[in-house]
Amino acid sequence: MVYLAHNKLMGRDEVLKWMGAADHGSGPEWLDRFLREIRAVARLRHPNIVTAYSAIRLGESIVFGMEYVEGLDLARMVKAKGPLAGGACLQTSPLPGRARAPARA
Repeated sequence: MVYLAHNKLMGRDEVLKWMGAADHGSGPEWLDRFLREIRAVARLRHPNIVTAYSAIRLGESIVFGMEYVEGLDLARMVKAKGPLAGGACLQTSPLPGRARAPARA
């Protein structure tokens, strides 16, 4: 689950991605995949990629705190404007070309 939360102490909106065994079963696959995602995002520093703030365990769940970027998500954009042409898809990619290289590192 992904939530938009307001951090009262820091005075900003943040995204909280919450995953737990209750949602994904007892196997380690979901946990391993989520931890890889958290660690990968935590290593990235680029203006086109959200910043990782924190990750904590709460019982059998993990909560990943990230930067919130206000804007229109791709699903709403397609619903409002219809299918995007190939060039427009590249321009709205979540990882533009100049941001992809750090993600592979």
